[in-house]
Amino acid sequence: MRIMSSAPQKVIGLMSGTSMDGIDVAVLETDGALHNKLLYSRTYEYRADIKARLKKALGNRNLDENKKHDLEDAITRDHAKVCEEALALFDDIKLIGFHGQTIWHAPQDGKTCQLGDGNLLAHLTGCQVIYDFRSADMKAGGQGAPLLPIYHHKRAVESDKPLAVLNIGGVSNITYIDQDVKDIIGFDCGTGNALLNDWVTYKTGEIMDADGRYASAGKIDHEWVNTQMGLDYFNLKPPKSLDRDAFNFDDKKEKWSLNDGAATLTYFTAQSIKRSCEHLPSLPKTLAVTGGGRRNPVLMNYIQDLLPDTNVMAVEELGWDGDALEAEGFAHFAMCYINKTPITYPNITGCNAPVIGGQSS
Repeated sequence: MRIMSSAPQKVIGLMSGTSMDGIDVAVLETDGALHNKLLYSRTYEYRADIKARLKKALGNRNLDENKKHDLEDAITRDHAKVCEEALALFDDIKLIGFHGQTIWHAPQDGKTCQLGDGNLLAHLTGCQVIYDFRSADMKAGGQGAPLLPIYHHKRAVESDKPLAVLNIGGVSNITYIDQDVKDIIGFDCGTGNALLNDWVTYKTGEIMDADGRYASAGKIDHEWVNTQMGLDYFNLKPPKSLDRDAFNFDDKKEKWSLNDGAATLTYFTAQSIKRSCEHLPSLPKTLAVTGGGRRNPVLMNYIQDLLPDTNVMAVEELGWDGDALEAEGFAHFAMCYINKTPITYPNITGCNAPVIGGQSS
């Protein structure tokens, strides 16, 4: 059944980020404009075998087509499975915004790859599915990322401005919000949790530095961080975006201790965020942090220490849900597609005109 009205609807949003922690599900009551009310959210961990297959696929632009199809099929079926509870709780849901799983992102080539079969998801759930939100922006000359700034702008309509929203997922990105949509700035800061998670997995087999316990016991390799901060990306003015695997610790694999590596990579993330703030029109008085990184007290303290004149806080202090925010965004974008309203703008991604994102099943 097709959704034709722009009146508020209950919409499922699905997001799996580059941290590959799992699948975030949100049910958002939204009109695709300023009415956005979170009704339900939950995160489901990826199955171990799916996560292992995804890690092997990351960055592989020449992935065997049969393997790619099989992985996409499995990911889509897992997304359908995690929709079941929401669909049972709300029997009037007819629309899903489906981001899919990014395995590589190459803005310099105008290409990106998110695994997820929108038509299969529609068949399995019985809902209209809006998917492939990035391609249209890239075809219009944009970076295809980040996508959430316009949703941050709409959610912040009653917040004091200017306001900066920092998302720390696998990659970190920042949104600068002032009064008008033309004043929004959004871009990728650098690595988020991905590099740190990969380090901890390499050293211990664990998936993350929970509560920053390894970083808190380590010593920062400032020389390495300073070298990384000299890379061209950090001096490049926005719009800009990057791939999850744009940075690596290959030269330090056997040189750092577990704790020193964790401390260094956590500090690198914080430094890239500080540098990003230098590209904003003004230093934000408030930096509201969403994504998994807000749960790492060592990272949050590093950011606060580097930005002493900014109040660094979790988005929950704005009344938002930092675990659901991205999934909410894709529910909202599904309704934007129905309304034929843009989700990216030249001042955010560098596209040549405002772009309506997505395809419909």
